[in-house]
Amino acid sequence: MNMSLLRGRVPLLAATAVVVLGMLYSAAVFAQSSEGVGVSPSLTERTVSPGENVIEVIKITNDSSEDLTFNVSAKEFESSGEAGQAEFIDSGRDISSWVSFDVTSLSIGAREAANVTATISVPSNATAGGHYLAVLVGKSAPEGALGDSSGLTVGQQVASLFLVNVTGEISETGRLVEFSTDQSSYSPQEEVQFEVKIENTGNTHTAPEVVVELLKGDAVVDTINLNPDGQNILPDSTRAFSGSSNATANMGKYTARAVVTYAGTALTASPIQFWVMDSGRVVMWVVVAVVILVLLGLAMRRRVAMAPKGR
Repeated sequence: MNMSLLRGRVPLLAATAVVVLGMLYSAAVFAQSSEGVGVSPSLTERTVSPGENVIEVIKITNDSSEDLTFNVSAKEFESSGEAGQAEFIDSGRDISSWVSFDVTSLSIGAREAANVTATISVPSNATAGGHYLAVLVGKSAPEGALGDSSGLTVGQQVASLFLVNVTGEISETGRLVEFSTDQSSYSPQEEVQFEVKIENTGNTHTAPEVVVELLKGDAVVDTINLNPDGQNILPDSTRAFSGSSNATANMGKYTARAVVTYAGTALTASPIQFWVMDSGRVVMWVVVAVVILVLLGLAMRRRVAMAPKGR
């Protein structure tokens, strides 16, 4: 679900702010201001029931040195790509059509702030699971995909993201699509890059625990957390989590195994084995071996040449 979405699931809506890849992701990575305008909260997560009305207050700050007029609008977002990017959607059929604002345009003085109240009226027949809303503040409406993990920003617009989970038949299922390294062999202490791809096959956002254990023989030499910020994966999408380790000082064979927990369920993948070799030493050993073979060959020829010849 990288935009980096959102932070691990909070009892309420944290996943919502995910759009920017953060989409999936951690609220902490979202920029709350851009081009003289700031919004808070940047990310909100809520669990709601069909037929419920939810009121949210969004603070807009004019950080510029002049009076400005801001427009407020709502769009949905969905995952786009495996790096956590998200894309705004203007369908007008899902959660964006549930939202109303007390004002959609307001003037704010220089260095001042004002509040906008958003009311989310959940339909009685709303489908269970995740619904993803971006409240956009700026001079123009954003469009297209976002891929900046620092925040949801388009031009002079910023977004307050909402991850809204509607109660009902919630499905938190996923599968581990791929576990890989960038090479099959490395030099001692060379950075080993790991990547784990996970698909969300359920109907709500989920922040998996993604850890890689690196072993030399039976001993664990390093543990790498590939999702330290608790980034979420949105439904019907695949997200790639990456990390690295240089705990490969000793030459030999290493084994890496992915330890993934998805909504309380362990996801498994085949372990990966790779070799760590000192190319300089290998070359030296090859040269030494060649020299030894040459010397042995010369010695054998000399021995044959010095042997008495039969009559």
